[in-house]
Amino acid sequence: LMPVYNGENYLKEAIESILKQSHTEFELLIINDGSTDLTENIILSYTDPRIRYIKNQKNIGLIDTLNLGFDVAKGKYIARMDADDISHPLRLEKQISFLEVNGDVGILGTAFTYIGDKEESVTHPEKHETIRFASLFYNPFCHPSVMIRKEIMDGNQLKFKKKYIHAEEYKLWTELLSKTKGHNLKDNLIFYRSHPTQVSQIHLKDQLSMNHLIQKEYLEEAGFDFNEKEWYVIFKLKDTTSGITSSKELIHCIEAVEKLIDQNRKLAFFNEEKLRQKFSLLLKNCILELKFVDKKMFQLIKVNTLLNAISWTYSQKASLKLKFLKGLLLKRVDA
Repeated sequence: LMPVYNGENYLKEAIESILKQSHTEFELLIINDGSTDLTENIILSYTDPRIRYIKNQKNIGLIDTLNLGFDVAKGKYIARMDADDISHPLRLEKQISFLEVNGDVGILGTAFTYIGDKEESVTHPEKHETIRFASLFYNPFCHPSVMIRKEIMDGNQLKFKKKYIHAEEYKLWTELLSKTKGHNLKDNLIFYRSHPTQVSQIHLKDQLSMNHLIQKEYLEEAGFDFNEKEWYVIFKLKDTTSGITSSKELIHCIEAVEKLIDQNRKLAFFNEEKLRQKFSLLLKNCILELKFVDKKMFQLIKVNTLLNAISWTYSQKASLKLKFLKGLLLKRVDA
């Protein structure tokens, strides 16, 4: 499934990377979303019968175009592909082979390499449990590398939603992970073009805000229950306590993290050890920073915390003490 809008610069390369796949039985569904450049001429220059061309009479946007593609696609599996990326010749073969053997996996991504503005290889978490945990913090799939079982999309009436614009695929992946298992191949099967006009670069602030909403809904749907302040701690602060210098705020951070760990123990949603590891730095830093703010409360919290052992290196202590002193200095300057 390849949507395209004014993609004349790289479209030919993208199309040919699919037509040259080692697995030859496929439908290349190209949807032209009202392009005004030479996109249509490039598509029509191909006579390969595996290409199925649909032209939107006007530009309806990526989300509606993708949903149209999911509706009309005929294949057992739907592989995504952007009009400026390149697929490895073995991509379809390797993904189909994996899905044929692993019937419990419904969404399959791959490792990828950036091309264009930067050159870097990226590997996402491989197995389902690790992917489900990673989804709490970021999008664990490279969108143009994904292959999905169409029956899962159809059977659960799943589609991209405009409410989550700029992060619509992240939302869909979290929904899919509640219906099926996910997996990422270690094989580097996509060359993903990086350029200044990408959504992730133009709408970064909006995308981050939308990511937090998706992460919040992801936990709520799993049964976690937090108030707004606790959501702030979990998603905004992550593993840093930058800017916090009051004992009240620090204690709130500690309580929120402990609540997350405690609720997860009851829900058994995430691997408990992974969750502890991820949030241990946040918890330890909060507790240590409390020592510089309220020593009595520090001793009480240190004894009662869910973290079994609290220990810090000299550099951790020095770093937090320096941050605390800088915070006091900034407050005096502001005053």
